Amino acid sequence: MYPKIVLALIFLSGCGSSNDGAQTGNSNLAVTSTPSLTCSLFRPSITSYGTAGKLPYGIASGNYAGKLSLLVGSNDTVTNSGTFLVTSADAGFSVPPSSVQLPGASSEVKSTAYNNVDYWFMSLSNSVVYFPMPQPLSNSTPMVPTLTTIPTGSLPRGIVIHDLNGDQKPDLIVANRGADYLSVVSDVFATPTPSAIQVTTGGKGPGHVQLISLDSGSGPGLAVLNYGDKSLSLCVNNSTPTSLSLSFSCNATQLPTSITVPDRILVGKFGIAISDLGGTTVSFFTVSKGNVPTLSQQVTVGRRPADLIAWDKSIVVANLLDDTVSVLQSTNGTFSQTDVCGTGGKAPRGIVSGDFNQDGKLDIAVANQNSDTISILLHQ
Repeated sequence: MYPKIVLALIFLSGCGSSNDGAQTGNSNLAVTSTPSLTCSLFRPSITSYGTAGKLPYGIASGNYAGKLSLLVGSNDTVTNSGTFLVTSADAGFSVPPSSVQLPGASSEVKSTAYNNVDYWFMSLSNSVVYFPMPQPLSNSTPMVPTLTTIPTGSLPRGIVIHDLNGDQKPDLIVANRGADYLSVVSDVFATPTPSAIQVTTGGKGPGHVQLISLDSGSGPGLAVLNYGDKSLSLCVNNSTPTSLSLSFSCNATQLPTSITVPDRILVGKFGIAISDLGGTTVSFFTVSKGNVPTLSQQVTVGRRPADLIAWDKSIVVANLLDDTVSVLQSTNGTFSQTDVCGTGGKAPRGIVSGDFNQDGKLDIAVANQNSDTISILLHQ
């Protein structure tokens, strides 16, 4: 039996290692805080959907049968299920949500298309699984997809799916927070599924990974957030289309002590942004020639900032303890918090963007970990 749909109407307010540490730039490092803000960017009405599993965590948008869709991973080891929502012609989601039965609790969720098929990836306890969504959808019986399982290191979390060596075939990078290496799979959709190789990051417990453009290498590099020793690794891509396997060389830099529990990393034209789950800040780094990260700014947001995404030329951050999201906007390269918006749920953990009501504006969807809901915040 599925949890009921909740419609909430609220008014929003308010791979060698270096021990030198990240450079801090000049001594007048900006720490930006705007304590009293309202929400002007999202509509005051929020629609929340109950999830099939408990503790919704990772969330991803993608396509299903030509429609914009959401898949939410459950971090609950009892239900081991994911929730699937699909937009319909009237710009709503299927009600009640469909669920997908998985062999374990999931944290990270990603989607990608290959050869006109939409695939969904989810990280479990010691592996990553991917699958095409079964058709047709069922709102009454949990779907059991045909899974392809890729063994990884312990506690995989961050996932990147991208052609890293220029051979026009998607590759897979997985950050294993229970190990000291990345699991790397070249041509992930090949049959039989290739085995993962290990790439050491120079840090301990890599938990999150993003693509980054570096000033050397033959393709997109990797920015890796290492949970175990609170460091940032930049990995140069040495792969080529004729390589037998993907190849990276990584160098780790200690993060400043002001970042107590690094959680998520975001890469953009601004450089690198890192959320501090143990504090109240998002830290920004520039990357200089020679691939050296330098702390340039820290912006105060809500309590326990978790996931963060690029959104409509801004950055949106989920504040786990405040049940809000913060919107950070840049003026002449300096970020500040401009909006604080309620999510209609408890403990927002994952965020993803998409035009969910088909009005040409980018909206966001939030996975609320402690209320077992997904909230849709529509752009004004």
